[in-house]
Amino acid sequence: MSFIAAQIRRLVDAVFAVAFVLAFLQLPVFFELYHHRLDEKRVTIENLLTTMRASPTPDTTTIARTEAELPALRARLDLLAQGGFGRLRSFFDFDADVAKRAFGMMKPGLRFDVDSLGFGAIGLLLGLISSAIVAAIARLLLPRQHAGYMR
Repeated sequence: MSFIAAQIRRLVDAVFAVAFVLAFLQLPVFFELYHHRLDEKRVTIENLLTTMRASPTPDTTTIARTEAELPALRARLDLLAQGGFGRLRSFFDFDADVAKRAFGMMKPGLRFDVDSLGFGAIGLLLGLISSAIVAAIARLLLPRQHAGYMR
């Protein structure tokens, strides 16, 4: 590998690593906002249920349907309240509307607490792995020049 190719490889490694670290450092902030918005949704549903039950002619099917949402919502809130990497499991069952609102409120910044640094370390590993995958694909797709080929 030539000197220039080695320097390009180092640059690509660094760019991928930094991009992934910065992205993963944002996850704890997003989780906090998502948890807050999800809790607001729970409170709204509980208030709606209270209002519907107090009406003179309550619609029992709507009340039952709304009550059915609460256990799953509370389970997601409990999962997020655990903290640490357990919160990653909440991505497999998340509320897209709540996530969109949380993402819209997010102000990127760097926090250096234990939680953020742990996610940053995962981002670093994934960034370096992604860089290696891109390099492997590039080696497969780009033609190589042999020493005897150049004239």
